[in-house]
Amino acid sequence: MLDQEYNFFKNHKEEFFSKYQGKYIVIANDSVSGVYNTLEEAMKEAQKTMKIGEFLVQKCTNDDDLTMRFHSRVRFA
Repeated sequence: MLDQEYNFFKNHKEEFFSKYQGKYIVIANDSVSGVYNTLEEAMKEAQKTMKIGEFLVQKCTNDDDLTMRFHSRVRFA
């Protein structure tokens, strides 16, 4: 689903960390489409032009333990 965006982040992690340390970046279609100070701001701005599931928001940290997190408005009964 967001494998392409997550792999793009992993492949450019060092570059992104040096440029955007501590920031949240929005990734879509193998490019960074925005850089924000908070997760909330990143989500709000990304949703203005894209649908949930079309982009990845990732915090730029120097942590080697990367974890994928997905947020969805879908409710399973």
